[in-house]
Amino acid sequence: MIVPRFGSHFERTIEESVDVKTVLNDSTTGVGHYSSTSALGALGNFALAAHRGTFGASFGQIDQLRVGDRIYIETNDGWYVYRFRNMEFVYSSELTVLNDVPRLSIVPEERILTMTTCHLKGTISERFVAYSIFESFVPRGKGAPSEVVGTGQNP
Repeated sequence: MIVPRFGSHFERTIEESVDVKTVLNDSTTGVGHYSSTSALGALGNFALAAHRGTFGASFGQIDQLRVGDRIYIETNDGWYVYRFRNMEFVYSSELTVLNDVPRLSIVPEERILTMTTCHLKGTISERFVAYSIFESFVPRGKGAPSEVVGTGQNP
């Protein structure tokens, strides 16, 4: 995962779990996919979790995202590109942000990336939720997107 807004140093591997001990508290990975949500690039909601103030603080700069910022997720086949759309704050008990269409119970028509983390930093009662919409897929054979080149990712 590459988020240019977070700086050229930011790149994280996404694990297929949001287990606190083995994934979220791992300062080298620290980002997990809620396995109950959609697959990367599929219709619906591909939802992620990470800490904001501890254990590497993978989403420590989430409040710096601006409408239109790109978020890249690299796979063996290429790069999924999402564009940040909006954010909200919810109570930690508000699990509808993980629905196929966040906060609604309807059939998905978009490919959504949801990033969840604590709000305020280091607390557990509220969540900061950032939503992005799928923009494109760049096959590896076409080369890395220009914003990704130089981040340490494979071109």
